[in-house]
Amino acid sequence: MYTPWLIRGWYAEAARHFGALTDASGATTAERITALCNHGFVLTMRARFDQAAALLTEAEALARTQDDATLTLTALYYRNIHARRLDDRQILPLNDVIRGLVATARGQLDDAEKYLRAAVEYAVADDSGVTHASIDLADLLIRPGELDEATALLDAVFAETPEHSTSWLAARAVATALAPAHGDRDRAGAVVAETGVAYTRTGFAWPRYATRTTAVRDAMTD
Repeated sequence: MYTPWLIRGWYAEAARHFGALTDASGATTAERITALCNHGFVLTMRARFDQAAALLTEAEALARTQDDATLTLTALYYRNIHARRLDDRQILPLNDVIRGLVATARGQLDDAEKYLRAAVEYAVADDSGVTHASIDLADLLIRPGELDEATALLDAVFAETPEHSTSWLAARAVATALAPAHGDRDRAGAVVAETGVAYTRTGFAWPRYATRTTAVRDAMTD
């Protein structure tokens, strides 16, 4: 249910929606539990951890009053997501990604590369697979022309993520920048067009990736 908002990054709207569902008159117990779980998940993604914990605790307690194993497992599933986000294996690499993006915006590219590489190394050490750190590091490496490593990072993302998933769509934005960097304008044009279709079809609109794609497209038409 939360997927459309997650894809677009509209967490505040999602929180308002699920908050309203939780308090809606006439909602069944199962609907309230589902709304509490989804609301807790969205707040977790917004780093509102205390609020999320309260909602997910309520969801689990309510689920245990029902003779429905599926509802209980659903509540426990979202509490596990919340717990993992509090785990250093989740938070520390996320912090490094944020530091890397801030350093990039300030033009401190050496620092940005250091932070993003640290975040990628966390994922490797934890065996948690590719993360957005790989995508953002690939994007950064395009600037100094380190195209082979950028290509390898994106190849790993595409190999490990489902087509049209959030990570796949984010990586497509960086792929649009990588193609012209290789000097292949025909391929670049095709990648930009394909990415535009994918974004329109899914509604994907995470600002930094959508902006990246738009900038590449505009540069190619100048």
